[in-house]
Amino acid sequence: MSEFLESGDAELRSAGALALARSGAEVTGKLYDTLRNLAIVPDERGRLAQAYLERERTREVGERKLKNLAELHRLEDGQKDPATASADDLDRLKNLISMIQRAHPDGEKVTRDQLLDAAMQGMLQSLDEHSSYLAPKAYERFEQELAAGYGGIGAYVGEDRQDGLFTITRPIYSGPAYRAGLMSEDKIVRIDEWPTLGKATDEIIKKLKGRPGTKVRLYVWRRGMDPALIDRPTEEMVVEVERGSITIPAVQHQMLPGKVGMVVLQEFSSVASSELRGPLLEMLEGGMQALVLDLRNNSGGLLEEAVNVSGLFLPKGTLVVSTKSPLRETEKLFTRQEPVIPPDMPILVLVNRFTASAAEIVSGALQDHRRAVVIGERSYGKGSVQSLIQLPPYRDDQYKDENQNGRWDNWEKITKDWDGDGEFDFAPRVKLTIARYYLPTDRSIHREVDKDGNLISSGGVMPDLAVAANRLEAWRIEAMLKLRDDQKPREYVDRHWAESKDLFSKLADNDRKDTTLYPGFDEFYGALKTPLSPDDVRQLVRAEIRRRVQDARGQEFPQGDFVEDLQLQEAIRQGLSRVGQSTADYDEYKSTIQPDNSPRLVVAQGGEDRLRDALDQLNSALKADRRLSESTLRDLVELLGKSLKN
Repeated sequence: MSEFLESGDAELRSAGALALARSGAEVTGKLYDTLRNLAIVPDERGRLAQAYLERERTREVGERKLKNLAELHRLEDGQKDPATASADDLDRLKNLISMIQRAHPDGEKVTRDQLLDAAMQGMLQSLDEHSSYLAPKAYERFEQELAAGYGGIGAYVGEDRQDGLFTITRPIYSGPAYRAGLMSEDKIVRIDEWPTLGKATDEIIKKLKGRPGTKVRLYVWRRGMDPALIDRPTEEMVVEVERGSITIPAVQHQMLPGKVGMVVLQEFSSVASSELRGPLLEMLEGGMQALVLDLRNNSGGLLEEAVNVSGLFLPKGTLVVSTKSPLRETEKLFTRQEPVIPPDMPILVLVNRFTASAAEIVSGALQDHRRAVVIGERSYGKGSVQSLIQLPPYRDDQYKDENQNGRWDNWEKITKDWDGDGEFDFAPRVKLTIARYYLPTDRSIHREVDKDGNLISSGGVMPDLAVAANRLEAWRIEAMLKLRDDQKPREYVDRHWAESKDLFSKLADNDRKDTTLYPGFDEFYGALKTPLSPDDVRQLVRAEIRRRVQDARGQEFPQGDFVEDLQLQEAIRQGLSRVGQSTADYDEYKSTIQPDNSPRLVVAQGGEDRLRDALDQLNSALKADRRLSESTLRDLVELLGKSLKN
């Protein structure tokens, strides 16, 4: 068939080339040239030609890798390359990197620096799961999270997974973006004269950040606009925003019915305790009679802030945590201020399996000092201390600290650019475990695993009252995601928003789980043809309503929602019961929180502490040999007897 390649008839040449390639002939010379020309044509034959060329490229790469591997085996068998003959440790690492890049199928896709970073990460992770290597970009993100501030427009942003557009997921309501009129789900398609389409999210964020007081022109596309405007925006789409000094909020708060205050602490950043103090004082002035401190999904942060936050609830001079290390003496950290919350006010702390580190220190300290009742699920179990160490001999670039905040802001002038790339670069850091945390009762919360990853000790803070989070079956989650992705809840809210805005504001706070309060709900539900229940659909619609309402109000709803949240409901029950009240006393709770009809011990005044002592002894026995001595049994009988009312 090779003679067809010499034909003056283009059709015969094409047919012959495809037949030869199909037979497995080596794609070289005229066959390669014919296939390459054919691959340009956008039809079935062009696609076939592209496939045969790709097959040939894959074969060539494979042969090259095999040749490289054979060469490596030759060196391995004693025929050493003089350039790599040294057997010291660094040469072993260099040879491994060389082997990966020469022989691995993806070896050409990774850089030497990426492999070195992975090697350092592997060394540290082999010691424990919390030691890690932070490359310069990773450390930059880590540093910003802890500092909780930057110069920019003030918005949570990301790429919309449905349309791929750079999207404001929610404005920071105290920030300049919201003041300029930007809302959740707005798409930023151009920044000044720079289009965002196809650009990496980190690259776009850099363009949005800048010196406070400078202005930036954003071209904003919103749903309902002509899609053609996405890549050809007009001046009518421009929103001008003056950048400001942005502090990422660490706290959400809300006064719930029955004067139960709720604060959600999202992270222990450098502003955590100062941001928490304000809402606590505000709710105290509003008559708060019980407090729910929500530490769920809080992964921790600064140890100093854990002590400062504890000081808002515990008396001055109270032990919060100890750190123990083989390298230095035990360090004990105490509260340094008088508490904000009165000592007789009930405190309920919510934790879950994502509550970790500094959040576990606070919840554990309040539990150990019997200042709070912990509710929810066992926390994560991170009881180790890490120190950030700059990796020598690398240095941070130098800059002029114009606002005197002790950290680089992206609009500040670089005075020394070590690598000359025109960007501010941090030196890499090592996050190295150096000590363990111990709670006031000298218990460790650290989750222990062996070298094979098998669990030795669960660790964590065990709740006083175990309450599982809301759980949904996989099929229900899938069906709810499908409705959301199909924009059905959004379409419903769009259709009724104008005439029902005030009603929706009330439903966002509490809809009493009543679908009849939603206009046209039965007709909307019937048209969905979904296996979900009406209550499932109600939750989806209400979630969309809450998103719209918080934009309209300029205030974010806390993560806890007493209408749906079982753990928060238990905290409300416990808080009210400790001030002699019940959820049944409040109309807002009657249709949303089931009354607690479970039998309970009637405890004498001051008996709760004695019951806790009894439980401590029982827990100690469980952790030891699970047996109780006669003297311990006598103590338990006495403690329980004194605790109960006659």
